[in-house]
Amino acid sequence: NNDAYAESCEGATGLPLPEENFHACAAAWSIDTGSTTMLQRNGTTIEAIFFYYTGRVRVDSPYAELKDEWNLVEDYLRGTDAPDPSVSGVFAASIDFWWFDTNGSMLRSAYQSAGIALAFSGFVVLLSSRSFILTLFALITIAYVLVSTTAMLVATGWTLGFLESICFAILIGISCDFVLHFCHAYAHLPGNVSREVR
Repeated sequence: NNDAYAESCEGATGLPLPEENFHACAAAWSIDTGSTTMLQRNGTTIEAIFFYYTGRVRVDSPYAELKDEWNLVEDYLRGTDAPDPSVSGVFAASIDFWWFDTNGSMLRSAYQSAGIALAFSGFVVLLSSRSFILTLFALITIAYVLVSTTAMLVATGWTLGFLESICFAILIGISCDFVLHFCHAYAHLPGNVSREVR
């Protein structure tokens, strides 16, 4: 339907074109070419325009690379090189960033859960054993398990992703459980037994 396109664009053959003709011309072009890059209403008003770009990351890229790319795109859209202020609601969306926020939350949760586990384990051991030395050794043991596991991840070049964060949280629970059982057995051994025998 080239006639509707030519009529809506009033003879324009390219951009820029008069502002008052933009919506009708772009909508007519979208209908004429079957383009899916423009979301229109009633064939006369453009509600959204999709611009595609080639990203430098993939959905399975390490969290740090995804974060750098996300910040680069966001800085462009919000910074001095941003689109004209008359263009509202500009944002970036990509399948590559679907897990970015989830991975960030999991990463923060892994660190928080390690801190909470150490604090709570220390409190429980101190409360049940009334021994600062036993509490200190329990905390050192739990921290050693966490640090050594994290060091192995770093040494093998393995990044802390979605599944690794879940495994890290499970590791925290297992390390605390294991150490707390030993502390309980040590503190509640019946009879008057020396430290060496315990």
